[in-house]
Amino acid sequence: MSTEAIQFGKYTLLDRIAFGGMAELYRAKITGEEGFEKLVAIKKIYTHLHSQKEMVKAFIDEAKLAAYLQHANIVEVYDFGCLEDTYFIVMEYLRGKDLRSVSNRLQDAEQSLGLNNSLLIATSICAGLEYAHQLRDIAGNPLNIVHRDVSPQNIFITYSGQVKILDFGLAKVAGRQSATETGTLKGKLAYMAPEQAQGKVIDRRSDIFSLGIILYEMLSGRRMYEGDTLKLLRQAQNRSFVPPELIMPELPQSLQGTLHRMLAFAPDERFADCSEVLNALEACQADFSYRSQERQLSRLICELFADDKVEEEQRLAEHLRQGADPMPNPYVRPDTTEIGNGLDGDSAQRAEAMAGAVLRRRWLAWAAAGCGLLLLLAGGLFFGLNRSVSTAEKVAEGKEAFEARRFAEAADLFEDVLAQKSVPPGDVESQYLTSLERQAETLMETDPETARRLWRKILATAPDHVAAHYNLGLLHIGASEYQPAIASFQAVLKYQPQMADALFNLGYAYAKSGQYDEAVASYLQAAAQSPPYQDEILYNLATVYEIQGDWQKALQKLEMAVELNPDNERAREYLDKVQRKYAQSP
Repeated sequence: MSTEAIQFGKYTLLDRIAFGGMAELYRAKITGEEGFEKLVAIKKIYTHLHSQKEMVKAFIDEAKLAAYLQHANIVEVYDFGCLEDTYFIVMEYLRGKDLRSVSNRLQDAEQSLGLNNSLLIATSICAGLEYAHQLRDIAGNPLNIVHRDVSPQNIFITYSGQVKILDFGLAKVAGRQSATETGTLKGKLAYMAPEQAQGKVIDRRSDIFSLGIILYEMLSGRRMYEGDTLKLLRQAQNRSFVPPELIMPELPQSLQGTLHRMLAFAPDERFADCSEVLNALEACQADFSYRSQERQLSRLICELFADDKVEEEQRLAEHLRQGADPMPNPYVRPDTTEIGNGLDGDSAQRAEAMAGAVLRRRWLAWAAAGCGLLLLLAGGLFFGLNRSVSTAEKVAEGKEAFEARRFAEAADLFEDVLAQKSVPPGDVESQYLTSLERQAETLMETDPETARRLWRKILATAPDHVAAHYNLGLLHIGASEYQPAIASFQAVLKYQPQMADALFNLGYAYAKSGQYDEAVASYLQAAAQSPPYQDEILYNLATVYEIQGDWQKALQKLEMAVELNPDNERAREYLDKVQRKYAQSP
């Protein structure tokens, strides 16, 4: 990996971060007036490939297609050109990991993505693919894009929890000169639809099959196809895999049905497009949607790759400091191996000798005062020092376990230290609570009962712990325990009265328990905070108003929801339903 910064036109190449058979990828920055700087990623085709016209044409086609793709769930392209006889594409720089790396790390840690995170990732991919599939050129002609390589390596999850589709380099586009002819295989065998593995004509439904494989693997934690190349090819061609209900019997029937339709052998038996897939995934949710913390996916990725994240930040900070005054890096810890006691070797020996002389004089003084008193004091000192050393060791072990993300072990060690009451509780108590919190967060989906016990344990020590109250509320909702959920979210609002997520979930719990006036009041308070999911709040409000028989308000809120988010298909369908029903009312 190159570490020397190189000027490349208006860009500074900081280091090479990846390379493949056709191109290499660099981390870079662009600078402008008044100290403007922006991080970017630059993909450069290898110089030795310039004589191969088909390769160059494919690279240029990729850049032209990328210019059309402007969607939150697709990596954004800023620039394209040829400099120093090298074609290049400039893209947004993403901090995070691809889905394959995430899956491997989860497997190593014996963890799972969980249902919520899996659906969040799947719907994000689906939204990006739907946009690409429906895209038209400047003249309004459909491009009929098919990605052809929807696979975990091409799905990127940022440390902030965003999901991005990468690499449309293999995409099939109507009229594209460098498109692969029928009968040749492009993409990854383990994620191919049967018709793609057979070398037949493909369309957007082939991408839907690939997305189905990804969803299957996220939910099950295992590969759908396994084996060497020939075995993978046969499995993909024949659609040979273990049905989801045999390895995931706990999945809701609606979700199992959705997976089966996404993974149907014949394209005609699959969903017609990704908008139908989105509708089906949304239909798997409850009739009243409730909102879990979107930060959970971000936290999971940050915790799984904590060391990588710090290393990347350190390396990036080092690159950005090149040629500038050194600035302190908040991610760098002091090198304690170079911090001594301020004494050279001779001075240390003299200090040790002096200390020995002082101790000898003290022993003589104690002996003169009486052996009994001496033994008593020595005994007390001995046991006190041993207890102190034991406590310090446990604190150190707890910190080490926490940094290694062994949160259960860290919590037990810190709890033992607090029980001894031999150290001030402040810092240790904080680390104890954080250890419990991280442990509880990872178990919310896989082991809700243990997560519930851990959140309650946190509240026993810190009754004002907002996250514990909030997540307990989510667990109560998941178990259809709406009155306890109401109490939990009310506790959150006692400390954070303007927390939109708590108000939204409180409205949901009220609605599910039949307390519709209270639900309306909570939803209106949540809407007043103008969160990014305002259309969801309006949708739920409309649902409650319809139950109460107030068709006018239900229509009003649904119209507002669709106006705020025209892509909210569920709101659009509900609006049509209410309009028809209201039109027939006397």
